[in-house]
Amino acid sequence: IPVTKNGKLDKRSLPDIDVKVSKEYEAPQDEYQLAIINEVKSVLHLESVGLGDDFFKIGGNSIKATLLAVHLSKLGYRLSIKEILSLREIRRIAKIMKAKAEANMGR
Repeated sequence: IPVTKNGKLDKRSLPDIDVKVSKEYEAPQDEYQLAIINEVKSVLHLESVGLGDDFFKIGGNSIKATLLAVHLSKLGYRLSIKEILSLREIRRIAKIMKAKAEANMGR
């Protein structure tokens, strides 16, 4: 760590920090992916959410998972809090939503 003559941190000598996002944004491909992305954005107050995002890494927690499940149920999607907590990735949550919806249509 660079220091000045007085022994204090020399902020001018510190390198610039280059922040990079490791995952690229993946847009929704169907109505289920769009629904989950819109509801996650609403619950977490985010501008952008992609399919590869992890619910917890973008600010989710168990209380927000509960809110997400309630929001989705109002749209007609039945998804348990446990499923949201265990699946984590938006793409995986959408896949289960789609499978459940298609199973209910077949009845």
